[in-house]
Amino acid sequence: MALSGVRRASLAVATGDYAGAHLSLIQASDALKSLSGLLGTDQKDVLTAMQQSAAQALTKLKINLSSAQPELDQLTKNLEQLEDNLFPNP
Repeated sequence: MALSGVRRASLAVATGDYAGAHLSLIQASDALKSLSGLLGTDQKDVLTAMQQSAAQALTKLKINLSSAQPELDQLTKNLEQLEDNLFPNP
């Protein structure tokens, strides 16, 4: 859910949809909060960093919609890496 929310936020930024980007990022942030109870202690620092990154992206959205894109790109990479670490391909 977090990854799909960040991807939807990126798409909304690309199309100039502030409301869509904001809502999608809020949903992604909520999903990250839910993850904190499911991950082990070794992943807590990574998750905290992603939560901070999502908060920074929200702040940047308010200033300038497109300025949030680099933060969203990094958050996407981090979430994809977390997914690969938790569910490796055989």
